[in-house]
Order: sequence, then C-alpha cells, then structure tokens
Amino acid sequence: MKDTKAWILDAATMLFTQNGYNGTTTRAIAELAGISESTFFRIYKSKDALLTDLLYIMTPGPEDIPMKEMTNGADIEKDFELFLYYNAILHIRHLPVFRLAMHVDEVYDTSRFSKIKGLVSQMAGYFEHLQEIGFLIRFDYEALAEHVNALSIVKASEFITGEIYGVPMEQSVRAFSKQYAEFFTRLLSTRDI
Repeated sequence: MKDTKAWILDAATMLFTQNGYNGTTTRAIAELAGISESTFFRIYKSKDALLTDLLYIMTPGPEDIPMKEMTNGADIEKDFELFLYYNAILHIRHLPVFRLAMHVDEVYDTSRFSKIKGLVSQMAGYFEHLQEIGFLIRFDYEALAEHVNALSIVKASEFITGEIYGVPMEQSVRAFSKQYAEFFTRLLSTRDI
C-alpha cells in the first residue's frame, strides 16, 4: 500500500508532466494526492524540495539493474542485452522529469549525478570482470560504459517519440537491446562467437 509521500510523488509527476513545473501548484498536488496542503508541507517544505526528491528517485542508479539476472560472463550476449534493456527502460522512465529539471537550475545537484555515475561504474566493473576472465580485450571500460549509457539516453528519446507514432516502446527497446548486444559482443570478444 502506498504511503502519503508516494501519493504526493505520483501526483506531482502527473501534474508536472501535464502542466509544467511553474504551472503546477502545491494545492493541486495535494488535491490530486488526496491530502491537505498542510500535510503536503509537513512532508515537503516547498515545491522545489519535492522536485529535488522526485528527480533523485527517478534518476537511474546501479540499484536499478537486477544483477541477479546477469550470467557473470557465462552468456555475454545475454548480459549485454540485459544491461542495454534496463538502461533504456530506466532512461525512458527518467526522461520526462529530467527534461523538466533542465528548466529549474537550482535542482541540479551532485547526488543525482552520483547515481548515474554509479550506474556507469557498475557497468565498467562488469566489463573489467569479463576482461579478467579472458572474454573481453583490454579496453577503457569506463569510457565504454559512458558510451553505452549515452546511447541508451539517445535511444530512449527515440522510443518515446516512436510510441507517439504507433511503434510499441517495449518492442523497440527489446530490438535495440538485442541488436546492440550482438554488436558489442562481437566488437569486444577475444574469441569467435
């Protein structure tokens, strides 16, 4: 069951998306969340504090990749596919609020970016493990992880746009993940596949 904070965050996400940050009042958020405005202010001191929390929550981080699904190098292509799939999905979920944040300079803080950096470092660490077990060639894995993350962000924008024109997002993300997993596996492998 959702708590009051979760209801506020859901209401804010919906209203910020529909009306923009400046076009949304704390009263409207409270009404949609089914609480009083005074209850809103007991949980969040301001609309800016709410947005900062919302952006942090929605920023993808290493905890969002289900590492238990990874094969630890037993099936490298599947592992790449999972990394790519979850990265794209996380960025799709994050992009609408991220775009909103671009208009509110004061909410950019290092804690949100440390989560994304953690996601990149997690992927780089996985690539280093694959090099240690002899699957990947020696490479700058941090740079590779940065590129994979950037690729996921760009593709996420395309998938959102595609869905508007009737191309199912889930289908697009799966096809992207499969295609690029095959590409990266061939590119980085030290043996034939």
